[in-house]
Amino acid sequence: MKRSVRRHYREKRLHDEASALGHARREGIAEGMEQRLQKGIAQGPEKGKRDTIARMRSLGISEEQIRLIYGDTDI
Repeated sequence: MKRSVRRHYREKRLHDEASALGHARREGIAEGMEQRLQKGIAQGPEKGKRDTIARMRSLGISEEQIRLIYGDTDI
């Protein structure tokens, strides 16, 4: 009887440890995703503007026309 009780508690401890590790892993993944999202939001508008300007240049739009569209002098 003692062996089966010990085995039960050993299995329970292993299960609890695996559950805790799984929870910590999921929490770490969620935290990393949140950090990447915040970084992407911060970089998003500027990157979008750069990509749009590059596309406009590839289409042959002049620097003067791009400045008129964006109203910027530092393009």
